[in-house]
Amino acid sequence: MIKISIIIPVYNAEKHLRKCIQSVLAQTEKNIEVILIDDGSMDKSFDICQFYAEKDQRVRVVHQENAGVSVARNKGITEAVGEYIGFVDSDDWIDCEMYETMLNEAKRTDADVVMCDARTVYEDGKIQADTITQLSGNQILKKSDFTPSLLLEMAGSVCRCIYKNSRYTDKRQRHKVLLFPLGVKFSEDRIFNLYAFGQANKIVYIKKAFYNRYMNKKSAVHSFHEDYFEACKKSAKETE
Repeated sequence: MIKISIIIPVYNAEKHLRKCIQSVLAQTEKNIEVILIDDGSMDKSFDICQFYAEKDQRVRVVHQENAGVSVARNKGITEAVGEYIGFVDSDDWIDCEMYETMLNEAKRTDADVVMCDARTVYEDGKIQADTITQLSGNQILKKSDFTPSLLLEMAGSVCRCIYKNSRYTDKRQRHKVLLFPLGVKFSEDRIFNLYAFGQANKIVYIKKAFYNRYMNKKSAVHSFHEDYFEACKKSAKETE
């Protein structure tokens, strides 16, 4: 059985995509599948995806018309067959021992979600730690351990987490019961994690940074949106 399915949504990411994919394929945990969801890229991203699919049998490429990151991730979730599911963004990269470490903790504790820390890497080379400030070290958390402020702090990027596939799959209906919200421009990760944590019996936090987030000024969170206020209201409604 494949231990982890790693979903990478791809849209016009040719500049950083090779580094991203190579970091995933270099994982010390080899029993993985990599699902590249090409979201209607107009540059050479699809060709890069195809190259790695031909080079490594663990890589699968799915092409779709441009529909946004949530649709792309949801497509990957429905395709995933691994025991756990993870997400990597196409301009980021991960340390080689990330998934082996997280899977070992998942197996040791029977956790539904495992989370690690991250680093934010800026264009000028500056590196900023991205950690859970309310937790001083590794923790095994149950629902009763969460305060509202801790829940909001932890419900950030999905790329820092792995999720037990069977926990979020309806075995009788054979469909995924946890997907990303559609029609929401911001906070998709936070909304997804709030539901994921709510359905989890146990969550493990590892206070070590394995994920490297590249801060691209052209990314969606740094772009001007005329409907920013309305988008924020919709995101807030989803998390009520």
